Amino acid sequence: MALATHSELSKQPAKRGPKTGPQTKRKLLNVAEKLFAEEGIETVSLRRIMDVAGVGLSQLNYHFGTKKDLLRATCERKLTVMNEKRLAMLEEAELQPKDEKFLERLIKAYMLPVLEMYAKGGNDRNFVIITARLSAGTSQMTAELASELLNKFQQRFASAFLRAVPGLPEVSVFWRIHVMLSLLSHTVANPERIKTLSHGLCDPKDVDAMMEELLPVLIAGFGANATKPKPSRKPAVSKARKPVAE
Repeated sequence: MALATHSELSKQPAKRGPKTGPQTKRKLLNVAEKLFAEEGIETVSLRRIMDVAGVGLSQLNYHFGTKKDLLRATCERKLTVMNEKRLAMLEEAELQPKDEKFLERLIKAYMLPVLEMYAKGGNDRNFVIITARLSAGTSQMTAELASELLNKFQQRFASAFLRAVPGLPEVSVFWRIHVMLSLLSHTVANPERIKTLSHGLCDPKDVDAMMEELLPVLIAGFGANATKPKPSRKPAVSKARKPVAE
């Protein structure tokens, strides 16, 4: 059965539900968080969220208006708290000597708060999965929100990584940041894949064990020499040897 469009929903009588207020808003956010994580951001419709929450269209419109507004609010209520912890760890790392442990401290500052929140389970895990899917930006809506909510914060970390590996060109550092972000997003968005592949040996819920394995790989990746320029493809000019006079 095809899902009703927004215009069709507006013609339907609003469902009876709780009065429009903080409780209704909180319920919408909780339901949206669960469904966005379990069923996918693009897959879940406003109609589906309204049905599960038992909320009418007028109540949804009063608090959020659009799916993008609802997704933004779902992310913002926990993203600030998580990023404050990451920034606190980043600032602490920057106050310490810029020794061989500086890069390790930066990687931990970015990854650990995310993985620890994921390991808690419940609504916290749902939130982490949503931010991972948002970061992937598979639609215009998620791509726009990713830029709006993540760019400034991630640029702050990028500046620190550039200082941690000063011998690398800027383009090389950003590609290596991309590897770290991709690893983190894929781990929390699809944790069962590595569990299945490893026959249960690898479990993303075991944060300490995972970081013990991944840290050396990421540190080595950031610290590796930049790729050398490829040699010219122009064919070498062969120099024919002159015959030796007898």
